[in-house]
Amino acid sequence: MIIREATLEDFPGIDAFDVFARDRKEEIKRGEIIVALIEDKVAGYLTHNRSFYDRPFVQFVCVNKEFRQRGVARRLYEQAEKIYKDENAELIFSSTEDDNAIMLGFFERHGWQKSGVIHNIQPQAEILFVKKLNQNELTFEPVHYRV
Repeated sequence: MIIREATLEDFPGIDAFDVFARDRKEEIKRGEIIVALIEDKVAGYLTHNRSFYDRPFVQFVCVNKEFRQRGVARRLYEQAEKIYKDENAELIFSSTEDDNAIMLGFFERHGWQKSGVIHNIQPQAEILFVKKLNQNELTFEPVHYRV
């Protein structure tokens, strides 16, 4: 498996199985997509950037059905984590819908912690996850709201 930054030549391979149905060309041009290649085919992709309060954020990950259960998502996330760790970022964020059991299990197995829940942006609640990119334990301060 080869993991690398996507090029425009990868777009048809990404577009063939992209369940999020977006034109990824601009993200590719900005260097925001990582691809996994198996047997010279795009097996999966991951989009990432700093659009979440200037913090590293993995927006989308999608694995071609033909290549599932082969560690593709894990390797893509590991590469995103490495990119931001090399930039000395302390945290990386991602999210998934509250009914996406596969991704919820993925986050739990790979050391991500639930950071919050966003309601009302789609029918399902979006669960936000965070992972610390160094060895220190991640702790959360209680939030107190005044109304």
